Amino acid sequence: MMTHLEKCLACSIVGAVLFFVLSPGVLLTLPPKCHNKVFLALKDDKNCCSTSYAAAGVHALVFGLVLFLLCFFICK
Repeated sequence: MMTHLEKCLACSIVGAVLFFVLSPGVLLTLPPKCHNKVFLALKDDKNCCSTSYAAAGVHALVFGLVLFLLCFFICK
């Protein structure tokens, strides 16, 4: 059986991974911004698309931390 801490950690890791993967340009970009490229349309396409892996990664870490804190302190 998982403890409260383990449940919160698992939830925040899944949330952070989903946040990273679903960031615009990482897996897909809807609607497409440049050359009708939908999948893996990163910023290195002459700066016409949405994001970079570094920006999406940092935002995913912050989102995961906030989600963990919310889960840990509110869902007791």
